[in-house]
Amino acid sequence: MVYNPIFNSDNARIFPFCTEMENEIYKSELLKLGKRIRALRKARNKTQVEFELDCKINHGDISRIENGQKNLEFYTIVKLAVALQVKISDLFKEDAE
Repeated sequence: MVYNPIFNSDNARIFPFCTEMENEIYKSELLKLGKRIRALRKARNKTQVEFELDCKINHGDISRIENGQKNLEFYTIVKLAVALQVKISDLFKEDAE
């Protein structure tokens, strides 16, 4: 089995070198970000498949991103913003749509 320090499917810490409280904060923020990305996608009447084609990200990754289960690299954040036609900062706004 390959160890992935970012996401482990058995509900292990997403960030293993953080305290439990820090880890919970990171998980919470990833979930909020995923929900904002989903809301922006749906506001544009895009399915996950259409969105996948727009941003050239694997469908499974889109699902994990929207469910707050995948830590994002900056390049991925840029691809998401471009596909959604928003500024990168808009992905982090509470009222993004």
